[in-house]
Amino acid sequence: MMTVLRGRRSGFLWSLALFCALCIGTPIAIFASGSPLLGEVQARWSTWQTRDMVDVVRGYRAGEQAALLTLSDDVLAQLPVFAQGEALDMLGLSVRTLRAQGVYAKIEDVSFKVERVAPQDPYVFVTTDEVLTFATYALTPGDGSALERKTGTWEVLYQLARDEGRWKVAKVVATEK
Repeated sequence: MMTVLRGRRSGFLWSLALFCALCIGTPIAIFASGSPLLGEVQARWSTWQTRDMVDVVRGYRAGEQAALLTLSDDVLAQLPVFAQGEALDMLGLSVRTLRAQGVYAKIEDVSFKVERVAPQDPYVFVTTDEVLTFATYALTPGDGSALERKTGTWEVLYQLARDEGRWKVAKVVATEK
């Protein structure tokens, strides 16, 4: 036996559909039109993304410090996890230069402050203010005192690029203040 829908039931179904569309569509319209909630979600996303980019920069800095301190090929082999392109090439050149001079370098972070994280597709630029102490020591045994020691304030621009599913430092531009 077949039941035929009458006007009363179909009217109820149409009103139910309209009610669902209003319940779903209104919050979406408010959210998309620039509500404070949208700004809060964007701020949280930006904070998470900023923290991730700063961690990439800190990882690169730790790798740089280890490479200049040890001058080890094993350490240099691990640096492609954090760096690529020009940044990796410049770090390798620094290690070869120190080896040729018969010295190693110790870099100490006195201060590290992130000034700005600016995504510009396909890169992310991280600008920092850093106070660093750079000291060189002889590779040969001696009295253990630094051959040269310098403390300076630097504005550093890190260019991050995506490579193999990870963010890596592609270029570093440091300007002494």
